[in-house]
Amino acid sequence: MGDRERAEEEAVIVHSGPREVFDRHEPAPCGLGAGTSHLGEDPGLAAMEHVVHESEALGVSAAPPRFVRDLARRAVAHGHGGEGYAAMVELFRAPSEIRS
Repeated sequence: MGDRERAEEEAVIVHSGPREVFDRHEPAPCGLGAGTSHLGEDPGLAAMEHVVHESEALGVSAAPPRFVRDLARRAVAHGHGGEGYAAMVELFRAPSEIRS
């Protein structure tokens, strides 16, 4: 198996954002031989997941991007998804039961 065939077999295209957009366009990457994965409604999660995956693939610590990704997920879960990065700062100030 050549590099191209291996890449096509192992490729996964991640998407985050509106589910209806993902559902409408999912056939396109599947036609390229790639798998797909919808990570949730927040549009930044796919980028963060890519950074975590690339860090792991390159053998560098994925702890910092994993921490930011998980913090962003908690912010979204607490209703701060549309407020930007500054909303995550509130999670540092919140009582520990909210941060879990």
